[in-house]
Amino acid sequence: MSQSTPTIEDEKVPMSAVEQSAIIHDNDRVRKLTRKCDLHHIPPLFRIWFFPLIDRINIGIARIQGLEKDLQMTGNQLNVALVVFFIPLILLDAASNLGMKRISPRLWLGGQTLLLGVFTLCQGLVKTYGGLIAMRVFVGLFEAGLNPGTVFPLKAYYPRFQLQWRLSVLMVSSALASAFGGLLAYAIAGIGR
Repeated sequence: MSQSTPTIEDEKVPMSAVEQSAIIHDNDRVRKLTRKCDLHHIPPLFRIWFFPLIDRINIGIARIQGLEKDLQMTGNQLNVALVVFFIPLILLDAASNLGMKRISPRLWLGGQTLLLGVFTLCQGLVKTYGGLIAMRVFVGLFEAGLNPGTVFPLKAYYPRFQLQWRLSVLMVSSALASAFGGLLAYAIAGIGR
């Protein structure tokens, strides 16, 4: 008959009231800290996911509003303008995340988002097909790495089991952008009438 050595897990040591209150107090502190992180990180990251998708949706609606006629586009030029966006987006996605590791995520994501906004705005001001192609390339360049890049700072603040819920909230922003993109385009198109 083999005899095993008793371990700490085998012994049932009752916890004192002081130890129990310390654990409860720590759990409250962790919950408060998590809530503070949620309030500071989720809303800006939500917007980072929301607004670029609005742009992707609204270029199709711009076609309905006369984009091809305004820029004298013929044949499949609109399709080229749509596809050229994805070339830098796909090629630079991983490189963007490597850049974020070298520079702080705050500066990288902030700069990327600012430049994305500038070039998205410039897309609406173009007068030629070549200008639209150039702006679409720059929009793809600065959108590269945004969505996966938002996961990087979240991983620093949340354990894996909490990260899933935060990522699902960011996914909801994509659904909301899809839902409200058309309404926003309709409202903007109605301004000039």
